[in-house]
Parts: sequence; structure tokens; C-alpha cells
Amino acid sequence: YWRARLKGGSRKLVWSGWATRGEAMEKVAELVARGAHVVSHRSAGEVEVRTVGDLMAVWLEHQESLVNPPGGTIKSGISPRTADFYDKAARHINELLGEVAVSRMAEEDVQAYIAGRSRERASPRLVAVEQRVLQMAWKWGRKRQYTPNRDLPMVTVPIDENSFHIAHYTPTRAEAARVL
Repeated sequence: YWRARLKGGSRKLVWSGWATRGEAMEKVAELVARGAHVVSHRSAGEVEVRTVGDLMAVWLEHQESLVNPPGGTIKSGISPRTADFYDKAARHINELLGEVAVSRMAEEDVQAYIAGRSRERASPRLVAVEQRVLQMAWKWGRKRQYTPNRDLPMVTVPIDENSFHIAHYTPTRAEAARVL
């Protein structure tokens, strides 16, 4: 998640949105070409984390820096697919929790996230994994003093094992031909 603000300390937001680093830089270049004098959300060496959205943005930036290039011989970071999953999970987290202040983040917020994703009919297993991504970002932020020095509560995501029962059946050639 990226934000571009006017140059000169003004707090007026000129653009915000989800984008890869390259897409965000293209958007900023487009704004500058149209005459907007924008600066990045953070000045060099300074990180300000006030909301869950801010936390997820800096955590995703860190994760992106750990991505191993395809075909790399040394495994020291994360795969591009893992980084993509983290990005998708962060999008869902930010939709429901992005504006919540990290200083006030509580169990009720995590429960509200799970309830919101359930209303969206997201897979309970996916919601549980997204909660783990939030936990990972929180723990990472805590080490860097971006979040309060406390654990983020884990909330059990109810998973109905019967809802995942799939009858494995391969249709015959005649059945497939009738469908076609």
C-alpha cells in the first residue's frame, strides 16, 4: 500500500493505493509529469507506523527485499510466490483493519476481521493463514518498535471439516461427451 503526499510537508494526499513498487513509482512519475510535487510517505531513514495499514506496508516492503530471484542458487529469503501471497493477504487485512491504530489493536479487532472475512465467504483455512500473516507482521514490527510490546491475540477460526469433503469422481467419456 503506497501513499504520495504533496512536497513541502503538506499532509494533502494526492494518491494512495495498492501497487507493486514499480507501479507506485510509475504513478508518482505520472503525477510529477502533471505538475504535482510529491514526496514519498516516509523520508529517508524514518518510518512512521500508526495504523495496521502502515505496519503492513513497511512489513511488505521488508518481505519484498527478501525475495530470492528465480533460479537463484542460494536460498536465503522467500520465494516470489510467498511474497505474492503475503501481498494478497495484506490487501484483505488492510480492507478490514487498515485504519485501526496499532496502539489500540485488540482481540476484538481480530475477531471483527475474522467475522468480516467470513461474511465475504472466504475459506476459513485462508482466514486462519491470513491471521498468521498479521501475526508475523506484528511480531516483526514489535522487534523494530513499530508496534506495542505485547502479543497480538490469536483468535480461533472455526473450521467445519465437513464443508471440505469433496467426492472424488471422474466422469466417464460418455458423461463428458453429453456435457460437451
